[in-house]
Amino acid sequence: RHALVQMGIKNGLTLGEIQDWEESALREQKGFVERTVNALGWQAVSRAIGAGRLVRERFTDALFKKFFTGLKAEAFTLEFVHELQKAQAAAGVDQVNVDAIAERVARLINADFGGLHLERMGRNPTLQKMSRLVLLAPDWTESNFRTVTGWIPGLNKMINRLIGDVAPPPGMEKIYRRFWARVALRMTIGTVLAQLLLNGADDSDDFWREQALSNRWNKFRWTEVDVSAIYRALGIETEGRQTVSIGGHFFDSLKLFDPPRLIKAKGSPLVRVADAALTGTDWAERPFTGVRQAVAERRTIKKSPHEEKEGFFNRLPATAVNQIVNLQPVQVGYFLRYLQGEDDYLSALLRSAGVALHTSWAPKIEAPISRSASGDKVFSAVQALVDAGALSLGPPAGTLMMAGGPRKLTGAQYKQYYDNSSTLAAKRLEAAVSAESWEKRSVASRAAIVERIIKASRKKARSRLKRRLGKREPAEAAA
Repeated sequence: RHALVQMGIKNGLTLGEIQDWEESALREQKGFVERTVNALGWQAVSRAIGAGRLVRERFTDALFKKFFTGLKAEAFTLEFVHELQKAQAAAGVDQVNVDAIAERVARLINADFGGLHLERMGRNPTLQKMSRLVLLAPDWTESNFRTVTGWIPGLNKMINRLIGDVAPPPGMEKIYRRFWARVALRMTIGTVLAQLLLNGADDSDDFWREQALSNRWNKFRWTEVDVSAIYRALGIETEGRQTVSIGGHFFDSLKLFDPPRLIKAKGSPLVRVADAALTGTDWAERPFTGVRQAVAERRTIKKSPHEEKEGFFNRLPATAVNQIVNLQPVQVGYFLRYLQGEDDYLSALLRSAGVALHTSWAPKIEAPISRSASGDKVFSAVQALVDAGALSLGPPAGTLMMAGGPRKLTGAQYKQYYDNSSTLAAKRLEAAVSAESWEKRSVASRAAIVERIIKASRKKARSRLKRRLGKREPAEAAA
Protein backbone atom coordinates (compact mmCIF):
# COMPACT_ATOMS: atom_id res chain seq x y z
CA ARG A 1 0.00 0.00 0.00
CA HIS A 2 2.98 2.28 -0.46
CA ALA A 3 2.00 5.54 -2.15
CA LEU A 4 4.56 5.15 -4.97
CA VAL A 5 3.45 1.58 -5.65
CA GLN A 6 -0.17 2.73 -5.76
CA MET A 7 0.80 5.42 -8.26
CA GLY A 8 2.49 2.75 -10.38
CA ILE A 9 -0.59 0.51 -10.34
CA LYS A 10 -2.76 3.49 -11.25
CA ASN A 11 -0.59 4.11 -14.31
CA GLY A 12 -0.37 0.52 -15.55
CA LEU A 13 2.08 -1.36 -13.32
CA THR A 14 1.01 -5.01 -12.96
CA LEU A 15 1.90 -6.99 -9.85
CA GLY A 16 1.41 -10.66 -9.03
CA GLU A 17 0.33 -11.55 -12.58
CA ILE A 18 1.20 -14.86 -14.28
CA GLN A 19 -0.08 -14.48 -17.82
CA ASP A 20 1.63 -17.37 -19.62
CA TRP A 21 -0.09 -20.20 -17.74
CA GLU A 22 -2.59 -20.84 -14.96
CA GLU A 23 -1.59 -23.09 -12.09
CA SER A 24 -5.27 -23.75 -11.32
CA ALA A 25 -5.77 -25.09 -14.87
CA LEU A 26 -2.71 -27.32 -14.50
CA ARG A 27 -4.18 -28.62 -11.24
CA GLU A 28 -7.59 -29.39 -12.73
CA GLN A 29 -6.36 -30.91 -16.01
CA LYS A 30 -4.21 -33.94 -15.35
CA GLY A 31 -1.23 -34.48 -17.61
CA PHE A 32 -0.41 -37.40 -19.90
CA VAL A 33 1.72 -39.21 -17.32
CA GLU A 34 -0.89 -38.91 -14.57
CA ARG A 35 -3.69 -40.08 -16.87
CA THR A 36 -1.56 -43.06 -17.85
CA VAL A 37 -0.80 -44.18 -14.28
CA ASN A 38 -4.49 -43.77 -13.37
CA ALA A 39 -5.47 -45.96 -16.31
CA LEU A 40 -2.97 -48.58 -15.11
CA GLY A 41 -4.43 -48.42 -11.60
CA TRP A 42 -1.26 -47.13 -9.96
CA GLN A 43 -3.01 -44.96 -7.38
CA ALA A 44 0.04 -44.52 -5.16
CA VAL A 45 2.02 -43.12 -8.08
CA SER A 46 -0.91 -40.86 -9.00
CA ARG A 47 -1.07 -39.48 -5.45
CA ALA A 48 2.68 -38.85 -5.49
CA ILE A 49 2.36 -36.93 -8.77
CA GLY A 50 -0.50 -34.90 -7.32
CA ALA A 51 1.53 -34.06 -4.22
CA GLY A 52 4.43 -32.98 -6.40
CA ARG A 53 2.10 -30.79 -8.47
CA LEU A 54 0.79 -29.13 -5.29
CA VAL A 55 4.37 -28.39 -4.15
CA ARG A 56 5.14 -26.89 -7.56
CA GLU A 57 2.01 -24.71 -7.43
CA ARG A 58 2.90 -23.38 -3.97
CA PHE A 59 6.46 -22.73 -5.08
CA THR A 60 5.27 -20.93 -8.22
CA ASP A 61 2.84 -18.74 -6.29
CA ALA A 62 5.51 -17.85 -3.73
CA LEU A 63 8.04 -17.05 -6.45
CA PHE A 64 5.92 -15.08 -8.91
CA LYS A 65 3.12 -13.68 -6.76
CA LYS A 66 5.18 -12.71 -3.72
CA PHE A 67 8.95 -12.62 -4.29
CA PHE A 68 8.89 -11.27 -7.87
CA THR A 69 6.06 -8.91 -6.94
CA GLY A 70 8.25 -7.32 -4.27
CA LEU A 71 11.20 -7.05 -6.66
CA LYS A 72 9.05 -5.51 -9.35
CA ALA A 73 7.52 -2.96 -6.98
CA GLU A 74 10.97 -2.05 -5.65
CA ALA A 75 12.33 -1.68 -9.20
CA PHE A 76 9.45 0.65 -10.09
CA THR A 77 9.95 2.90 -7.08
CA LEU A 78 13.71 3.23 -7.67
CA GLU A 79 13.32 3.92 -11.39
CA PHE A 80 10.40 6.31 -10.84
CA VAL A 81 12.28 8.38 -8.25
CA HIS A 82 15.31 8.51 -10.56
CA GLU A 83 13.25 9.67 -13.56
CA LEU A 84 11.28 12.14 -11.43
CA GLN A 85 14.44 13.76 -10.09
CA LYS A 86 15.88 14.09 -13.59
CA ALA A 87 12.68 15.67 -14.90
CA GLN A 88 12.44 18.12 -11.98
CA ALA A 89 16.07 19.14 -12.42
CA ALA A 90 15.49 19.82 -16.11
CA ALA A 91 12.06 21.53 -16.06
CA GLY A 92 11.38 22.51 -12.46
CA VAL A 93 9.23 20.92 -9.78
CA ASP A 94 5.95 22.55 -10.86
CA GLN A 95 6.35 21.70 -14.56
CA VAL A 96 6.58 17.92 -14.20
CA ASN A 97 3.71 15.58 -15.14
CA VAL A 98 4.07 12.91 -12.44
CA ASP A 99 1.51 10.54 -13.97
CA ALA A 100 3.21 10.65 -17.38
CA ILE A 101 6.54 9.70 -15.78
CA ALA A 102 4.85 6.92 -13.77
CA GLU A 103 3.23 5.52 -16.93
CA ARG A 104 6.52 5.43 -18.82
CA VAL A 105 8.32 3.77 -15.92
CA ALA A 106 5.46 1.28 -15.41
CA ARG A 107 5.72 0.25 -19.07
CA LEU A 108 9.48 -0.19 -18.74
CA ILE A 109 9.20 -2.32 -15.60
CA ASN A 110 6.38 -4.43 -17.09
CA ALA A 111 8.57 -5.07 -20.14
CA ASP A 112 11.58 -5.92 -17.95
CA PHE A 113 9.84 -8.26 -15.49
CA GLY A 114 6.99 -9.54 -17.64
CA GLY A 115 3.31 -8.97 -17.00
CA LEU A 116 2.37 -6.55 -19.80
CA HIS A 117 -0.81 -4.59 -19.19
CA LEU A 118 -2.48 -5.88 -22.36
CA GLU A 119 -5.82 -4.10 -21.82
CA ARG A 120 -4.14 -0.73 -21.29
CA MET A 121 -2.04 -1.39 -24.40
CA GLY A 122 -5.23 -2.01 -26.39
CA ARG A 123 -4.32 -5.60 -27.32
CA ASN A 124 -6.84 -7.52 -29.41
CA PRO A 125 -7.79 -10.65 -27.34
CA THR A 126 -8.04 -12.79 -30.48
CA LEU A 127 -4.55 -11.77 -31.57
CA GLN A 128 -3.18 -12.65 -28.13
CA LYS A 129 -4.81 -16.09 -28.25
CA MET A 130 -3.25 -16.68 -31.66
CA SER A 131 0.17 -15.73 -30.31
CA ARG A 132 -0.13 -18.54 -27.77
CA LEU A 133 -0.21 -21.03 -30.66
CA VAL A 134 3.02 -19.64 -32.11
CA LEU A 135 5.13 -18.38 -29.18
CA LEU A 136 6.48 -20.05 -26.07
CA ALA A 137 5.36 -17.94 -23.08
CA PRO A 138 4.09 -15.02 -25.24
CA ASP A 139 3.96 -12.47 -22.40
CA TRP A 140 7.54 -13.15 -21.32
CA THR A 141 8.79 -13.35 -24.92
CA GLU A 142 7.15 -10.08 -25.96
CA SER A 143 8.37 -8.39 -22.78
CA ASN A 144 11.97 -9.31 -23.54
CA PHE A 145 11.86 -8.04 -27.10
CA ARG A 146 9.90 -4.86 -26.37
CA THR A 147 12.75 -3.44 -24.33
CA VAL A 148 15.02 -3.92 -27.37
CA THR A 149 12.69 -2.70 -30.10
CA GLY A 150 11.68 0.19 -27.83
CA TRP A 151 15.01 2.05 -28.02
CA ILE A 152 15.11 1.98 -31.84
CA PRO A 153 13.44 5.23 -32.95
CA GLY A 154 9.93 4.65 -34.29
CA LEU A 155 10.08 0.83 -34.26
CA ASN A 156 7.61 0.23 -31.41
CA LYS A 157 5.23 2.79 -32.91
CA MET A 158 5.31 0.91 -36.21
CA ILE A 159 4.72 -2.44 -34.45
CA ASN A 160 1.80 -0.95 -32.52
CA ARG A 161 0.20 0.31 -35.73
CA LEU A 162 0.59 -3.10 -37.39
CA ILE A 163 -1.06 -5.05 -34.55
CA GLY A 164 -3.57 -2.35 -33.55
CA ASP A 165 -2.16 -1.46 -30.11
CA VAL A 166 -2.47 1.96 -28.51
CA ALA A 167 0.58 4.15 -29.16
CA PRO A 168 3.07 4.26 -26.26
CA PRO A 169 3.43 7.50 -24.27
CA PRO A 170 6.01 10.03 -25.52
CA GLY A 171 9.53 9.65 -24.16
CA MET A 172 9.59 5.84 -23.99
CA GLU A 173 12.52 5.55 -26.40
CA LYS A 174 14.84 7.58 -24.14
CA ILE A 175 13.90 5.48 -21.12
CA TYR A 176 14.60 2.25 -23.00
CA ARG A 177 17.97 3.54 -24.24
CA ARG A 178 19.07 4.59 -20.74
CA PHE A 179 17.88 1.26 -19.38
CA TRP A 180 19.90 -0.74 -21.94
CA ALA A 181 22.99 1.42 -21.46
CA ARG A 182 23.01 0.52 -17.74
CA VAL A 183 22.31 -3.16 -18.47
CA ALA A 184 25.10 -3.39 -21.06
CA LEU A 185 27.63 -1.71 -18.78
CA ARG A 186 26.86 -3.93 -15.79
CA MET A 187 26.78 -7.14 -17.83
CA THR A 188 30.07 -6.32 -19.56
CA ILE A 189 31.92 -5.52 -16.34
CA GLY A 190 30.44 -8.52 -14.53
CA THR A 191 31.19 -10.95 -17.37
CA VAL A 192 34.79 -9.78 -17.86
CA LEU A 193 35.59 -9.89 -14.14
CA ALA A 194 34.00 -13.33 -13.63
CA GLN A 195 35.74 -14.72 -16.73
CA LEU A 196 39.16 -13.46 -15.63
CA LEU A 197 38.72 -14.67 -12.04
CA LEU A 198 37.69 -18.17 -13.14
CA ASN A 199 40.04 -18.69 -16.08
CA GLY A 200 42.78 -16.05 -16.12
CA ALA A 201 43.73 -13.74 -18.97
CA ASP A 202 45.29 -16.32 -21.32
CA ASP A 203 42.49 -18.89 -21.14
CA SER A 204 39.89 -16.13 -21.46
CA ASP A 205 41.61 -14.80 -24.58
CA ASP A 206 41.61 -18.29 -26.13
CA PHE A 207 37.93 -18.72 -25.28
CA TRP A 208 36.87 -15.40 -26.79
CA ARG A 209 38.90 -15.99 -29.94
CA GLU A 210 37.50 -19.49 -30.32
CA GLN A 211 33.91 -18.26 -30.08
CA ALA A 212 33.85 -14.73 -31.49
CA LEU A 213 36.18 -15.35 -34.46
CA SER A 214 34.75 -18.71 -35.50
CA ASN A 215 31.91 -19.79 -37.74
CA ARG A 216 29.76 -20.12 -34.61
CA TRP A 217 30.04 -16.52 -33.46
CA ASN A 218 26.26 -16.10 -33.80
CA LYS A 219 25.73 -18.40 -30.81
CA PHE A 220 27.01 -15.45 -28.71
CA ARG A 221 28.78 -17.73 -26.24
CA TRP A 222 31.62 -15.18 -26.22
CA THR A 223 29.27 -12.95 -24.20
CA GLU A 224 29.09 -15.58 -21.43
CA VAL A 225 31.38 -16.84 -18.66
CA ASP A 226 33.26 -20.11 -19.18
CA VAL A 227 32.56 -22.16 -16.03
CA SER A 228 34.25 -25.36 -17.25
CA ALA A 229 36.84 -24.94 -14.48
CA ILE A 230 34.12 -25.63 -11.91
CA TYR A 231 33.18 -28.84 -13.72
CA ARG A 232 36.81 -29.96 -13.85
CA ALA A 233 37.21 -29.23 -10.12
CA LEU A 234 34.22 -31.49 -9.41
CA GLY A 235 35.56 -34.22 -11.68
CA ILE A 236 32.77 -33.86 -14.26
CA GLU A 237 33.73 -34.45 -17.89
CA THR A 238 32.00 -32.31 -20.49
CA GLU A 239 31.94 -32.61 -24.28
CA GLY A 240 32.26 -28.85 -24.77
CA ARG A 241 32.87 -25.75 -22.66
CA GLN A 242 30.11 -24.97 -20.17
CA THR A 243 29.14 -21.30 -20.13
CA VAL A 244 26.77 -19.22 -18.02
CA SER A 245 25.11 -16.02 -19.13
CA ILE A 246 25.26 -13.34 -16.46
CA GLY A 247 22.75 -11.32 -18.44
CA GLY A 248 20.22 -14.17 -18.45
CA HIS A 249 17.05 -13.23 -20.31
CA PHE A 250 18.58 -9.96 -21.54
CA PHE A 251 20.49 -11.98 -24.14
CA ASP A 252 17.29 -13.48 -25.56
CA SER A 253 17.00 -10.44 -27.77
CA LEU A 254 20.22 -11.46 -29.60
CA LYS A 255 18.24 -14.34 -31.11
CA LEU A 256 16.62 -11.74 -33.39
CA PHE A 257 19.84 -11.92 -35.45
CA ASP A 258 19.51 -15.70 -35.87
CA PRO A 259 15.94 -16.62 -36.99
CA PRO A 260 16.43 -20.43 -36.86
CA ARG A 261 17.56 -20.17 -33.22
CA LEU A 262 14.69 -17.80 -32.51
CA ILE A 263 12.19 -20.40 -33.74
CA LYS A 264 13.82 -23.18 -31.71
CA ALA A 265 14.04 -21.10 -28.53
CA LYS A 266 10.83 -19.06 -28.62
CA GLY A 267 8.41 -21.20 -30.62
CA SER A 268 5.37 -22.74 -28.91
CA PRO A 269 5.50 -26.47 -28.07
CA LEU A 270 3.68 -27.23 -31.32
CA VAL A 271 6.15 -25.15 -33.36
CA ARG A 272 9.16 -26.69 -31.60
CA VAL A 273 7.95 -30.25 -32.21
CA ALA A 274 7.47 -29.46 -35.91
CA ASP A 275 10.92 -27.81 -36.07
CA ALA A 276 12.58 -30.82 -34.40
CA ALA A 277 10.92 -33.22 -36.84
CA LEU A 278 11.89 -31.17 -39.91
CA THR A 279 15.45 -30.15 -38.96
CA GLY A 280 16.46 -33.35 -37.16
CA THR A 281 18.08 -31.38 -34.33
CA ASP A 282 17.14 -30.32 -30.81
CA TRP A 283 17.15 -26.79 -29.35
CA ALA A 284 20.98 -26.87 -29.12
CA GLU A 285 21.29 -28.03 -32.76
CA ARG A 286 22.44 -31.51 -31.74
CA PRO A 287 21.22 -34.22 -34.16
CA PHE A 288 18.86 -36.90 -32.88
CA THR A 289 20.25 -40.41 -32.61
CA GLY A 290 19.36 -43.29 -34.87
CA VAL A 291 17.49 -46.34 -33.59
CA ARG A 292 20.64 -48.41 -32.96
CA GLN A 293 22.46 -45.69 -31.01
CA ALA A 294 19.33 -44.74 -29.06
CA VAL A 295 18.87 -48.34 -27.87
CA ALA A 296 22.56 -49.00 -27.19
CA GLU A 297 23.37 -45.73 -25.41
CA ARG A 298 19.91 -44.72 -24.12
CA ARG A 299 20.39 -41.30 -25.72
CA THR A 300 17.98 -39.36 -27.90
CA ILE A 301 20.54 -36.74 -28.98
CA LYS A 302 24.13 -36.94 -30.15
CA LYS A 303 26.96 -35.39 -28.19
CA SER A 304 27.84 -32.58 -30.58
CA PRO A 305 26.11 -30.43 -33.21
CA HIS A 306 29.00 -31.33 -35.53
CA GLU A 307 27.88 -34.97 -35.83
CA GLU A 308 25.97 -36.14 -38.90
CA LYS A 309 22.18 -36.24 -39.03
CA GLU A 310 20.39 -39.56 -39.35
CA GLY A 311 17.68 -40.25 -41.91
CA PHE A 312 14.16 -39.08 -41.09
CA PHE A 313 12.67 -42.48 -40.21
CA ASN A 314 15.84 -43.67 -38.45
CA ARG A 315 15.81 -40.66 -36.10
CA LEU A 316 12.02 -40.51 -35.67
CA PRO A 317 11.77 -42.69 -32.49
CA ALA A 318 14.49 -40.67 -30.71
CA THR A 319 12.87 -37.42 -31.86
CA ALA A 320 9.50 -38.49 -30.43
CA VAL A 321 10.97 -39.52 -27.05
CA ASN A 322 13.01 -36.31 -26.85
CA GLN A 323 9.99 -34.11 -27.48
CA ILE A 324 7.85 -35.98 -24.94
CA VAL A 325 10.53 -35.31 -22.32
CA ASN A 326 10.64 -31.63 -23.38
CA LEU A 327 6.89 -31.30 -22.78
CA GLN A 328 7.28 -32.30 -19.13
CA PRO A 329 7.79 -29.69 -16.37
CA VAL A 330 11.33 -28.33 -16.48
CA GLN A 331 12.55 -30.10 -13.34
CA VAL A 332 11.06 -33.43 -14.42
CA GLY A 333 12.52 -33.09 -17.91
CA TYR A 334 16.07 -32.46 -16.72
CA PHE A 335 15.82 -35.25 -14.16
CA LEU A 336 14.87 -37.65 -16.97
CA ARG A 337 17.78 -36.38 -19.07
CA TYR A 338 20.11 -37.04 -16.16
CA LEU A 339 18.80 -40.61 -15.86
CA GLN A 340 19.31 -41.08 -19.62
CA GLY A 341 22.88 -39.84 -19.36
CA GLU A 342 22.26 -36.83 -21.61
CA ASP A 343 23.01 -34.36 -18.79
CA ASP A 344 25.44 -34.59 -15.86
CA TYR A 345 24.03 -33.97 -12.39
CA LEU A 346 25.39 -30.42 -12.06
CA SER A 347 24.04 -29.27 -15.43
CA ALA A 348 20.65 -30.84 -14.75
CA LEU A 349 20.49 -29.19 -11.33
CA LEU A 350 21.52 -25.74 -12.60
CA ARG A 351 19.15 -25.77 -15.56
CA SER A 352 16.31 -26.98 -13.36
CA ALA A 353 16.93 -23.93 -11.16
CA GLY A 354 16.69 -21.62 -14.17
CA VAL A 355 20.41 -20.87 -14.65
CA ALA A 356 21.22 -19.82 -18.24
CA LEU A 357 23.74 -22.64 -18.75
CA HIS A 358 24.89 -23.53 -22.26
CA THR A 359 27.41 -25.78 -23.96
CA SER A 360 29.88 -23.80 -26.01
CA TRP A 361 31.18 -26.01 -28.80
CA ALA A 362 34.46 -25.28 -30.49
CA PRO A 363 34.19 -24.66 -34.26
CA LYS A 364 34.04 -27.77 -36.42
CA ILE A 365 37.55 -28.81 -37.42
CA GLU A 366 37.90 -28.53 -41.20
CA ALA A 367 41.57 -27.63 -41.75
CA PRO A 368 44.21 -30.39 -42.13
CA ILE A 369 46.34 -28.77 -39.40
CA SER A 370 45.65 -26.59 -36.38
CA ARG A 371 46.44 -22.89 -36.62
CA SER A 372 47.28 -22.61 -32.92
CA ALA A 373 49.66 -25.60 -33.03
CA SER A 374 51.29 -24.84 -36.38
CA GLY A 375 51.54 -21.05 -36.46
CA ASP A 376 50.03 -18.48 -38.80
CA LYS A 377 52.68 -18.72 -41.52
CA VAL A 378 52.49 -22.49 -42.03
CA PHE A 379 48.71 -22.57 -41.58
CA SER A 380 48.21 -19.83 -44.19
CA ALA A 381 50.38 -21.68 -46.71
CA VAL A 382 48.43 -24.91 -46.20
CA GLN A 383 45.05 -23.14 -46.26
CA ALA A 384 45.98 -21.42 -49.54
CA LEU A 385 46.42 -24.85 -51.14
CA VAL A 386 43.06 -25.98 -49.72
CA ASP A 387 41.33 -22.86 -51.06
CA ALA A 388 42.92 -23.43 -54.48
CA GLY A 389 41.50 -26.96 -54.56
CA ALA A 390 44.97 -28.50 -54.84
CA LEU A 391 44.97 -30.12 -51.38
CA SER A 392 42.02 -32.37 -50.59
CA LEU A 393 43.45 -33.48 -47.25
CA GLY A 394 41.03 -32.78 -44.40
CA PRO A 395 41.37 -33.09 -40.61
CA PRO A 396 42.57 -36.42 -39.18
CA ALA A 397 40.10 -39.20 -38.46
CA GLY A 398 38.80 -39.55 -34.92
CA THR A 399 39.20 -43.34 -34.80
CA LEU A 400 42.34 -45.42 -34.19
CA MET A 401 42.88 -49.10 -34.93
CA MET A 402 43.95 -50.77 -31.67
CA ALA A 403 44.05 -54.47 -30.76
CA GLY A 404 42.61 -55.38 -34.14
CA GLY A 405 39.55 -53.13 -33.85
CA PRO A 406 38.50 -49.48 -34.17
CA ARG A 407 38.62 -47.20 -31.14
CA LYS A 408 36.86 -43.84 -31.17
CA LEU A 409 38.83 -41.06 -29.49
CA THR A 410 37.30 -38.81 -26.86
CA GLY A 411 37.18 -35.07 -27.50
CA ALA A 412 40.30 -34.47 -25.38
CA GLN A 413 42.21 -37.34 -27.01
CA TYR A 414 41.33 -36.15 -30.51
CA LYS A 415 42.41 -32.59 -29.76
CA GLN A 416 45.72 -33.87 -28.41
CA TYR A 417 46.27 -36.02 -31.50
CA TYR A 418 45.31 -33.17 -33.86
CA ASP A 419 47.57 -30.64 -32.11
CA ASN A 420 50.52 -33.02 -31.82
CA SER A 421 50.39 -34.03 -35.47
CA SER A 422 50.08 -30.35 -36.46
CA THR A 423 53.11 -29.41 -34.34
CA LEU A 424 55.20 -32.21 -35.88
CA ALA A 425 54.14 -31.20 -39.40
CA ALA A 426 54.82 -27.51 -38.72
CA LYS A 427 58.48 -28.18 -37.88
CA ARG A 428 59.11 -29.56 -41.35
CA LEU A 429 56.67 -27.32 -43.21
CA GLU A 430 58.25 -24.19 -41.72
CA ALA A 431 61.51 -25.00 -43.47
CA ALA A 432 59.73 -25.91 -46.71
CA VAL A 433 57.58 -22.77 -47.04
CA SER A 434 60.48 -20.52 -45.98
CA ALA A 435 62.81 -21.83 -48.69
CA GLU A 436 63.41 -19.68 -51.78
CA SER A 437 62.40 -22.59 -54.00
CA TRP A 438 58.88 -22.70 -52.50
CA GLU A 439 57.54 -19.86 -54.62
CA LYS A 440 59.10 -21.34 -57.74
CA ARG A 441 57.31 -24.67 -57.30
CA SER A 442 54.00 -25.39 -58.97
CA VAL A 443 50.83 -25.55 -56.89
CA ALA A 444 50.63 -29.32 -57.44
CA SER A 445 54.23 -29.75 -56.25
CA ARG A 446 53.59 -27.74 -53.10
CA ALA A 447 50.45 -29.78 -52.38
CA ALA A 448 52.36 -33.04 -52.77
CA ILE A 449 55.03 -31.88 -50.29
CA VAL A 450 52.44 -30.70 -47.75
CA GLU A 451 50.41 -33.91 -48.02
CA ARG A 452 53.47 -36.12 -47.59
CA ILE A 453 54.67 -34.21 -44.50
CA ILE A 454 51.23 -34.11 -42.84
CA LYS A 455 50.58 -37.82 -43.40
CA ALA A 456 54.01 -38.74 -41.97
CA SER A 457 53.38 -36.48 -38.94
CA ARG A 458 49.99 -38.07 -38.29
CA LYS A 459 51.50 -41.55 -38.44
CA LYS A 460 54.09 -40.57 -35.84
CA ALA A 461 51.49 -38.85 -33.61
CA ARG A 462 49.21 -41.92 -33.84
CA SER A 463 52.02 -44.23 -32.74
CA ARG A 464 52.72 -42.04 -29.70
CA LEU A 465 49.04 -41.88 -28.79
CA LYS A 466 48.60 -45.66 -29.12
CA ARG A 467 51.54 -46.29 -26.80
CA ARG A 468 50.15 -43.84 -24.26
CA LEU A 469 46.66 -45.36 -24.40
CA GLY A 470 48.08 -48.87 -24.25
CA LYS A 471 49.98 -48.08 -21.06
CA ARG A 472 46.96 -46.42 -19.45
CA GLU A 473 44.49 -49.28 -20.03
CA PRO A 474 46.30 -51.97 -17.97
CA ALA A 475 46.71 -49.46 -15.11
CA GLU A 476 43.00 -48.60 -15.24
CA ALA A 477 42.03 -52.27 -15.33
CA ALA A 478 44.22 -53.00 -12.27
CA ALA A 479 42.71 -50.09 -10.38
